[in-house]
Amino acid sequence: MAPRSFRTSTPDANGNPVIAVDHLTVNYRDPQALRNIKLTVRPGRLVGIIGPNVVGKSTLVNVITGRLEPDSGTVEMGTTIHVGYFDQHSEDLFRNPEQRVIDYL
Repeated sequence: MAPRSFRTSTPDANGNPVIAVDHLTVNYRDPQALRNIKLTVRPGRLVGIIGPNVVGKSTLVNVITGRLEPDSGTVEMGTTIHVGYFDQHSEDLFRNPEQRVIDYL
């Protein structure tokens, strides 16, 4: 399987990064799950991570949120960032059908 990469560009440099990923490598279940990933998210930016199954989307999110340790590289979060996350297997999310996602987080 070919190596995967995620890239985003940020034309302006206003504000400190909310998330900065540098030279991230993760060999989770696949020797080349994620290799040499660089990602910078600046304030006010929206990021979507899309792609086919088994390419490393959940692995990348798990590393960024601290649920999984990278094999190498760094992940830096802004000092005022609070991560709210629920995955596709969050069964307790559906226990209260009246609950909004923002309330769950």
